[in-house]
Amino acid sequence: MHTQKTYLAILTMASSIISSNVFAHGYIEQPPSRNYFCGAVTKPDQILYGTPQYKECAAVFIMPDGSINNDGYNYMSILSHTKGAKEVRPLPKNVCGFDSEAFGHGKTLWDEPINWPTSNMKSGSNQFVWNISFGPHFSDTDQFRYWITKPDFKYQVGKPLSWNDFESTPFCEIKWTGQSTSTLQADYAANKFKMLCNVPVRKGRHVIYGEWGRTPSTYERFHSCMDVIFSGGESTIVTPVIAKINIEPSSDKITGAGSLTLNGSSSQGESLSYSWSISAANTSLYSIQNAKLAKTTLFYANPKERNDVTVSLLVSNKNGNSSTSKVIIHEPAVTSVWRDLGLLTHETKVLKVGDKISIRAVLKNGQDIYYPTNGMLINSSLQSANEWAYALANQINALNGDLAIGVDINGKITPVKDANSNRIYVKTNSNIQNAYLWIVETTPLSNCTVKKQSGANPWWAGFDIATDKPNIDLDFANTGIDLAKVRIDKGAFTVTVNGSILRLTKPAWVNATTSGYIGFNADNYAPLAGNSLPQCK
Repeated sequence: MHTQKTYLAILTMASSIISSNVFAHGYIEQPPSRNYFCGAVTKPDQILYGTPQYKECAAVFIMPDGSINNDGYNYMSILSHTKGAKEVRPLPKNVCGFDSEAFGHGKTLWDEPINWPTSNMKSGSNQFVWNISFGPHFSDTDQFRYWITKPDFKYQVGKPLSWNDFESTPFCEIKWTGQSTSTLQADYAANKFKMLCNVPVRKGRHVIYGEWGRTPSTYERFHSCMDVIFSGGESTIVTPVIAKINIEPSSDKITGAGSLTLNGSSSQGESLSYSWSISAANTSLYSIQNAKLAKTTLFYANPKERNDVTVSLLVSNKNGNSSTSKVIIHEPAVTSVWRDLGLLTHETKVLKVGDKISIRAVLKNGQDIYYPTNGMLINSSLQSANEWAYALANQINALNGDLAIGVDINGKITPVKDANSNRIYVKTNSNIQNAYLWIVETTPLSNCTVKKQSGANPWWAGFDIATDKPNIDLDFANTGIDLAKVRIDKGAFTVTVNGSILRLTKPAWVNATTSGYIGFNADNYAPLAGNSLPQCK
């Protein structure tokens, strides 16, 4: 009973959609167009509740969630208000629907690159029939035009049609003068236009794109595609090549020594050739039984440390090739006293003098503890990421506690001068749940402001300094300015230089709101023109 009610509801919906579009609508019924096969003949509801004549239509009529796509009932409304493919520039993205207004100026169901039903065709004179019974506009019809795909065209499921697939000029263009002729007849009783067109020589499967255009009073135009097969050549569609990997048993992580089945049999394409490959930091641990089979075996030995293993598959045939890959994490099976918590840092951050760093360890009870307890103070020699990471690792490892930083070399955690290689480890029996790098950045003096005067250049730069402090240090370490390479105009201040630090003693009249000047002169020294400001210390 439920099925019957649903079916009736769908039919009612279909009826309402059709009745709401009864003005100037049509489609090509000979040769059968895509919207004739899937729309006029086979309806969306027939896929689920009836016996569809063309089962191929299910690919566009059924949504991913299994419901019906009601756009399929609007098969007679693939329209635009344009002058069509001969004159519109740039051409729309979608060929068959011409970015139809009835479908939001986008792709229609009949633009989908599925395996559409086809009809047989011969080169030479062929009859084309437009059914315009949904709005029989004979008097304001202007012309009909048809384009065909190029001789070397090969239809591929999954690859949308493009205008480059078609000849640039229509092979048939017939003007309606209001009177039937030997090439164009108006069948008023049947509400159809029938015409003869001379179809170019082709072999195999091709697509014809057609238009019915009305007069400039409306510029309404209807669009349609026909999938046809000529004798000779290849009539089968070209299946695109798509590589797919299945790993059996399915896993993205392996441990110790063993084997996995690599299966590329689900790859798409005909008469495929297969080529498997492996990349890893230590490829000697891995071997493929036969790299040229669709289904083969990967053997792996026990690593000394974690490896990221990339399994790649290249499939190919005469139509093209495709590659894909999967990454497998390979962990050592040996029992280790250390548990890897991940990289110390993913960045190569340059720290400021005065910053403090430590490792924040989170215990299983949620409590935080820090290694070292008071943090490690950054000085001018430890600002680069490689230096501070190495120094922090050595300082923590010297504690011989539950936490260590470095790389695992045969169970020994050894620091290296490479910020992005050092990892955080905790002992397997430790109460530490997780651990992170903790950076406490130094805060510049709140009552000290530095502004650079406009007009700075490689010969001169000036700064306005406002502060309440009688003595302040300006740190030029991150400005690019080497104080040894400039001549200092002390301006309002008494100055002394210590490396990258410029110590200033201010006069009484300089305060937090009244600034004093200090300048630098040099002979074509580019850093003076930079935008970085020194930091107050």
